[in-house]
Amino acid sequence: MTFANNQRQARELCLQILFHSEYAPEGTLEDKIRNFRKSFSAPDAVWEYTLKVLGSLEYNKEKIDSLINANSSNWSLSRMALVDANILRIATCEIHFLHGDTPPKVAVNEAIEISKKYGTTDSSQFIAGVLGTIIRLSI
Repeated sequence: MTFANNQRQARELCLQILFHSEYAPEGTLEDKIRNFRKSFSAPDAVWEYTLKVLGSLEYNKEKIDSLINANSSNWSLSRMALVDANILRIATCEIHFLHGDTPPKVAVNEAIEISKKYGTTDSSQFIAGVLGTIIRLSI
């Protein structure tokens, strides 16, 4: 499995763990990942990147949520579909806090592709717009 495939799989696991955490918030991040590892088979590199993204996201959540809220016209995270909100969180985390791992354009493209798989028919355009604004205003 290539590095890009590992990252895609890790992003999808991040999305699933974040989604699950909304309904079962108890436990540490490590506990949640350990529980998911029991049900999902993936190479160690996938789990390492999953932990890296989720750890950074957990540490920087307020900043990430603030960036998304400030750059999503007429939408706050509380009004967004949970899948869309979490895809935006993962991509924003990669763009702003995991600089060396993924170029911003790749993070945006990955978010769009994942939204096509897990979101609604409108998710990909919405996510592209918000992330495009976040990148433009960050330069």
